[in-house]
Amino acid sequence: MATTRNDWIKLSRRLVRAELKRADASPAELAKRLTAMGLEESEQSIIQAIDGDVLPAWLLLAIMRALEVGTLKLE
Repeated sequence: MATTRNDWIKLSRRLVRAELKRADASPAELAKRLTAMGLEESEQSIIQAIDGDVLPAWLLLAIMRALEVGTLKLE
């Protein structure tokens, strides 16, 4: 169970990476899907968000929608 800020950061990264893999999508493909949803994101901005210290909640949710994730498992 995530208990520290760092734990939550690691969990959010793992979630995004796992869902990208499940969807067989690259960061470039994800950027295209987000742009089609009206969110101007580049491949580089996606990579920076995933690898950075902060992944905004709005972006996490938008990524999950773009990857057609219906349910998040936080365990």
